Amino acid sequence: FFAFVSRDNLLVPYCHVVPITATNRTIYLITDFHPDVLSSTVICADEEGDDNAAVMYIGPDSLGLLDHWCSLHRLNCEKIVDIGAGSGIQALYLAQSSNEAEVMCVDINRRALRITKLNFDCNGFRPPTLILGDINGPSGQVYQVGTNQLAAPRSWKDLLENTTMMVSNPPFLPVPIHDPSINKRYGLFSSGGGSGEVVLSRLVGLASSVLSYDESATLAIVSEFMNPQDNFGDRISTWWGDGGPVDAIMFTNQYPLDVCTYASRRADSDIETTRWEEHLQKERIHFVSPGFLFLKRRAPSASQRLGEEGSLKEQKSAVHFNHYLVPKTKEGSIWTPTNTAARELTRKILFEHTFPFRSIKRKYDDEKMINH
Repeated sequence: FFAFVSRDNLLVPYCHVVPITATNRTIYLITDFHPDVLSSTVICADEEGDDNAAVMYIGPDSLGLLDHWCSLHRLNCEKIVDIGAGSGIQALYLAQSSNEAEVMCVDINRRALRITKLNFDCNGFRPPTLILGDINGPSGQVYQVGTNQLAAPRSWKDLLENTTMMVSNPPFLPVPIHDPSINKRYGLFSSGGGSGEVVLSRLVGLASSVLSYDESATLAIVSEFMNPQDNFGDRISTWWGDGGPVDAIMFTNQYPLDVCTYASRRADSDIETTRWEEHLQKERIHFVSPGFLFLKRRAPSASQRLGEEGSLKEQKSAVHFNHYLVPKTKEGSIWTPTNTAARELTRKILFEHTFPFRSIKRKYDDEKMINH
């Protein structure tokens, strides 16, 4: 990790250190700065290419799962997998309450894996297994920091099978990938493809094949969601495929952003706003909301455990989907760290679903929450 000299002859670091209180201790996270700062650096101009690019900064989405979900878990997980690990923040938080767990951190970016290892080392945790690869490809490779060596490619199923906890803050922005002037500003950690769902859909499909059948096996995602109130459960069923019975819970803002508002927030000019709007309309994206998605396997039936009739394929559409709309308060929206009302609400629902994770039917009025 190096610093660079600015035009004013100031020594400017590439990285910063962020203290995060995690249950009963403070974790220190080293990661890159916000893109507004990174635009003046040359991290991406590395001799090793695009797989050595800038790493995700600590934003409200980075902290979302920690606030709303990770703090509920004090389980002795056998295997934790962080997909798109970045600085390793999600895996670190879970690892500090599951000391015996095998931890695997996956990223397409070598620099992210190096920073992840540094963060585990600095906080006194056992080093995770680092895996370099794109989950939309067929395989990944175990990566050794220091020697910069890669093991032979292995299929994702082989690498990640029997995962107990899979967490991810995936790239989710629906970037106009065919517009060079816009696309070039979005790096490996931000672009979710033209639809915003390229990585998200693969995550759900991957989880269906590698999550263990332990009663606590869970996929937890923090992301923006496109058209969250438009048959999202059907999309999850398609992505999950033949993975067997699963319970799914999604939390989003009660009032998602419309396409015009979202485009104006992503664009740098009025001209770009128009191009964003055109792209989103082409992708049939009408509303966008930040939120969380949780998928948890239901215990297999006796016939499944015995390998008899009632196979996973026969129950491929058994996705039980619940969508909760979290109201905005004066403290902010669902990701706002100071929004204690949203955090208490999601924690309450997750606790009821998780211990045990069951389908519950609750009605809330408009001032509290709406269940779809």
